[in-house]
Amino acid sequence: MRRRLRLESRASLWLISCLLFLPSLFFAAELFAANLGDTARQLADRIAFATGPGSIALEVTNRSSLDEKSVREVRSVLQAELRAQGVHIVAADQAVGTVNILLSESLREYVWTAEIAVGPDQPRVVFASAPRSDASLAVAFPITLKKTLLFAQQQPILDAVLMDGSEAARVSGALSSSSRLLVLDASRAAFYHWQSGRWESETSLPII
Repeated sequence: MRRRLRLESRASLWLISCLLFLPSLFFAAELFAANLGDTARQLADRIAFATGPGSIALEVTNRSSLDEKSVREVRSVLQAELRAQGVHIVAADQAVGTVNILLSESLREYVWTAEIAVGPDQPRVVFASAPRSDASLAVAFPITLKKTLLFAQQQPILDAVLMDGSEAARVSGALSSSSRLLVLDASRAAFYHWQSGRWESETSLPII
């Protein structure tokens, strides 16, 4: 009997906790949607300022974690705000310009960019950003960052790419005799291979 009462008590506490948490979750979702709408209107304002009144072809590409419903809402707000400022969305063959919007994100915020091309003018890029909600961060998969010294030299390194290693080696950070490294600096692109616990130079190509 005591065991049963303890189990029932735990179930009741869990249910109460869920009921108390739900209002805050709904509030966070509403705030999140409001932030997306505000950001979409900011981006539309900047697009309209760049294009002026007229007809454009609009394309929205999602490369972020936003779901399809959120993307549809963002597009709807964009279109409504653009129409309010005299910018009409039409088919590409009827448009005087094109606007390609990319929805992307960083760890802390959504970053939306719009590439604008109108007539013979040089394409322009405008952007807007919005903080990611705690709810969206909560559903992200946990990751572990591990910092390992890969390569060092006196000249500043612009970029480095580890090549030809196995997938397991790239994930674990282990290096083998098949591992090769491409290092780019201001004057050259240099290739190295891993041998006897160190990087050995193979060849380098000057940058002219």
